[in-house]
Amino acid sequence: MNDMTPVTTPLQRFSAGEISRRELGNLLGEPISFGDMLIQLHEHNLPLPQYGRPYNPTGVELIRKWAERNRDG
Repeated sequence: MNDMTPVTTPLQRFSAGEISRRELGNLLGEPISFGDMLIQLHEHNLPLPQYGRPYNPTGVELIRKWAERNRDG
């Protein structure tokens, strides 16, 4: 999808990274499993969502620092 493509369906919104899988399930009226979500994206020729930053940047930074500290001894 590109910026010119209007995003209208919940699945398109999920693929565009606008909503979470939980929100997708709410909009569809029932929870959707990870596997079912992958199948739906494939059937509609939609890419996996791309997010602009890591899910938990603070957690990633803590793990990086911990790993460096343990590596150094």
